[in-house]
Amino acid sequence: MILWKLDLGLFKNLKSPLSNQTQFLSLILSLEHLRDSFWKKFQASTLGVCLYSGSANFALQMNWDEQLEQNYALWCEENRKGESQNSEAYFKSLFARDAAAEYLTLMANRMPDAMQLFLDLEMDLSVPTILEMQLLNRERFDRFHLMIRNAKLPTLSSYQESVIGLCLPSFCLIHPDYYQRLEKVAQDLSIKNSFSPNPRVFSYS
Repeated sequence: MILWKLDLGLFKNLKSPLSNQTQFLSLILSLEHLRDSFWKKFQASTLGVCLYSGSANFALQMNWDEQLEQNYALWCEENRKGESQNSEAYFKSLFARDAAAEYLTLMANRMPDAMQLFLDLEMDLSVPTILEMQLLNRERFDRFHLMIRNAKLPTLSSYQESVIGLCLPSFCLIHPDYYQRLEKVAQDLSIKNSFSPNPRVFSYS
């Protein structure tokens, strides 16, 4: 089976801000070319199309231009009330996750439902478990299959049967308080058992 891995420059190599409509339409044209020239011809032998390959911490991939910084400041006014500046990197990572997910979903929505879409995400082992659980929250990327490398929580990277499940909060609940106890539970379970961390009922998409 063929997995088409595209190099669209997402997100580090984009020359214009994410809000630039001309740039977005250019990316859509690239996807439409793949759809019409290759995917339709080889659909029977195609597993899917990978739109992004890189760090799961999208904050490291973004070009933090003035407009993106302004959007982050507005996002913080709504989502960071009462939080200290010590959490800056934590919240910036979650803002970037949301920005990337929304951009990728807009692209995905222009493709046929029959086209299976993938994201190839690499997790930095230095990222705290409390943040990893949110960066890899499948509910936030519900249009995509996630291929995850280097996750500390093993069953986030591939489905396997488990007798234990850990129900995560919705991706909309981002404050660390929601995850502090879960972090310790997840670490203990990952050592003692095979378990399935997921915001819904199933541990795979």
